[in-house]
Amino acid sequence: MNISRNIENFIIMTVIYDELIALEYSESNYMRSTEEIIESIYNFEDDKSSDSVFNNKELDPKEISPFVISSIQNSLKNYNEIKKAFIPLLKNWSWKRIPCLTKAILVMSYARYYYGDKADKKIIINIAVNLAKKYSDEKQSKFINAILEKVIQ
Repeated sequence: MNISRNIENFIIMTVIYDELIALEYSESNYMRSTEEIIESIYNFEDDKSSDSVFNNKELDPKEISPFVISSIQNSLKNYNEIKKAFIPLLKNWSWKRIPCLTKAILVMSYARYYYGDKADKKIIINIAVNLAKKYSDEKQSKFINAILEKVIQ
């Protein structure tokens, strides 16, 4: 079974979100390597937690595509650079105040455009806004739309 691109985007967003949550709430600045993350996805059978991305029985972690792996790698490897690109655009806000899910969507979108497959700007923003509408709220989707319009040139 092939995983749809929508599910792949959800997986990428979720993995980045999980890493940002761990980073934000840990006392260290340690972010797992992409290899550790991918290994944990592939060893999913050992993880029976209810919040796993792969709780849907139709998803098999063995079917993770190179697109998902490279998107996660590009997002996390370049996280600090990506964060620096957004900070000047955050008027009266700080990066820490942005919800982690919103940050995950922003990081994923930026990485896809600048480090990934160079998809069209409108497509990347549309995917980001749709993820925000589905998993966040209207206010966040508008924020994501506005800031990605400025940062993706």
